[in-house]
Amino acid sequence: MILFLVIALILVLPSWALSPLGCFKRLEAMEYHSAIVYGDRLLRSGNREYGTYLCIGRAHFELRNYNLAVSYLERAQQRAKNDIEKVLSAFYMGRAYEGLGDYVRAINVYKGVLPLAEALNQGISLSLMFQLAEAYEKINNLDEALRLYTSMESKTLSDREKLRVVEKMGDIMAKKQDYSLAVKAYDAALLLASSVNDILALSRINAKLGDINLEMKNVDTAVEQYEQAISYIKSAGNKRVEASLYERLALAYMMKDDFKEAIVAYEKAVDLYRTLRDTSNALRAQERLEVLRRFMELRREL
Repeated sequence: MILFLVIALILVLPSWALSPLGCFKRLEAMEYHSAIVYGDRLLRSGNREYGTYLCIGRAHFELRNYNLAVSYLERAQQRAKNDIEKVLSAFYMGRAYEGLGDYVRAINVYKGVLPLAEALNQGISLSLMFQLAEAYEKINNLDEALRLYTSMESKTLSDREKLRVVEKMGDIMAKKQDYSLAVKAYDAALLLASSVNDILALSRINAKLGDINLEMKNVDTAVEQYEQAISYIKSAGNKRVEASLYERLALAYMMKDDFKEAIVAYEKAVDLYRTLRDTSNALRAQERLEVLRRFMELRREL
């Protein structure tokens, strides 16, 4: 009975009793559909302020309704009363454009408010610069992405922030095929990952070093780094990543002509995919394993 009374009271609340705060509370609780319903009710009651549009736009963004997110966030930005509100709405609008695959528009949105973000505080400007750099990377403007990461490196950062910047610099160098600089950046990133005890980063960066060394034909080093990556990911308990790393390790062993170890690595990958009930990846790895086994049989016959 009390529940029905509460619902009835909510339904008859006057329009002035509603505020964007109720929408944001639903957003924080990840009740995105509820936030949209509440926000629409605010709009119908005549509340067309910045916070209402921002909340609805963010809820649509979380639901991957990117076109709708852009529409509401544009309206939020039009109603922004200060630089913080302008930057915040632009940040989510740019991310919505990225969700649509329109990285050029995302870049223009980020660039439009970057000076405002830099004048506000470092945390806000860093978040915006990261998004901008990643958007440049998506359109393959690697030089501009690297310029942004380099400018971030010169700022006063926490070890976790440094880790993210330095690892991304390594990624850019690897894409530019400047492998010596990529290895240098990844080695620095490994030290930072160790200092903050980031097991996932330690696994991820070792795997990236394995990829580079494989490209450089440093096969023994690649094997060592894939094995190190697997060791870390095992402790993190991520079987899907572990399976993919065993496949990369198998490829490295094949380049060493160590087909016996390659078979062992593929078998481990297949077992993990089956444990995860990942049928498509299990079948693909199994096919490669069977080809390798047949190759070994032919070699023995010859």
